[in-house]
Amino acid sequence: MVSSWEEILSPTIMEDFIFEVGEKLAEEARKQQVKGSKHPRGGMAGQWGFKAFTTMGRLYNDADYASYWFEGRGAVTPTNKKFLHWVDPVTGADIFTKYSSPTMPHTEIIHVLDNWLNSHADKILQGLLNQD
Repeated sequence: MVSSWEEILSPTIMEDFIFEVGEKLAEEARKQQVKGSKHPRGGMAGQWGFKAFTTMGRLYNDADYASYWFEGRGAVTPTNKKFLHWVDPVTGADIFTKYSSPTMPHTEIIHVLDNWLNSHADKILQGLLNQD
C-alpha cells in the first residue's frame, strides 16, 4: 500500500505508468484504426507505436503518409511534369491529373483515444500503486 505522495510520484512508478498507458493506448489506436479502415490489415493500422521517456511518452504512427492523414495537406500540382500520376489501388487504373484537392485532417481517432485515456488511466495507475 502507498504510504506517501513521494512514493506515488516516484520515478519508477511514473515510468511504469507512462509505459503501460502508452502501450495500451497504442493497442487501442491499432484497434480503432482497423475499425475505420478499408484496409484493416495494412497501412496505418499496423504502424502504431509508443516511445516511453522518463516523464512522458510519444504515441506515433510510422506510416509514410500518416502526417497527411492526421494533419491534412494543401492542394497538389505538378512541379516538374505536366501531370500528376498514380495508380488507383482499387482499380489498378492509371490516374493523370493537373490538380489534387486539399485534404482535411482526420482527427476522429484523437478524440477516441482521448476518451479512452480519460476512462482508463486511473485504473492503470491504481493497478500499479496496488502492486506489492
